[in-house]
Amino acid sequence: DAMTRTRIEWVRHDDGSAGSVWNPVTGCRHGCSWCWARRQAIRFGWRFEPTLHEDRLDEPLRRRKATTILVSSMGDLLGEGVPHSWIGRVLSRMEAAELAYGHRFVVLTKNPSRYRAFAPWPGTAWLGTSITMTAIEAMCGLERIKTFLSAEPLLGPVNLRASGWRPDWIIIGAQTGPGAVQPRREWVEDLVKQADALGVPVFLKDNLAWEGERRREIPWVR
Repeated sequence: DAMTRTRIEWVRHDDGSAGSVWNPVTGCRHGCSWCWARRQAIRFGWRFEPTLHEDRLDEPLRRRKATTILVSSMGDLLGEGVPHSWIGRVLSRMEAAELAYGHRFVVLTKNPSRYRAFAPWPGTAWLGTSITMTAIEAMCGLERIKTFLSAEPLLGPVNLRASGWRPDWIIIGAQTGPGAVQPRREWVEDLVKQADALGVPVFLKDNLAWEGERRREIPWVR
């Protein structure tokens, strides 16, 4: 199959080995200046508008060994410009592959308000959001599913205390690419303290300039 092993630090199998990425939908309209996927697309001359790849839809069904799979690492599956029908087709493959082989699907979006439109998600799915207070508010009330916060890059202080959302995992990182800026140490420390108070695992990415303990917690890794 065409699913590839990934160098993304936090996409791992239960034993800690590298997980896979699956890109049935690529492209994104958010236009973040630090987006590594957009830079890679420009580098290779790829189109970065939302695009459905029909030939990739069945890739998880060809992988018979239980696999941790990050969905649409080269885009945003639930982003603006991605039709409802495309998401439904991807979700149907996720459901079938999870039922057949027990794959774990990890989804990360800047548009989490669309999660509810497609419930229920596969039981092994982890649903994440990139960080804005609007996105955090949209994650509140998602039931019977694992959720996570991707604070990569962390661009300012985060107040989970006021949001009412208890994610099951928090990832913290810095900007990447030309002109990348490190988050302030106090922002990182405060978010880690909030996670610890909630009993939530924390993953600190390698791109953080960090002198403290390098927390590398992934909830399902033994």
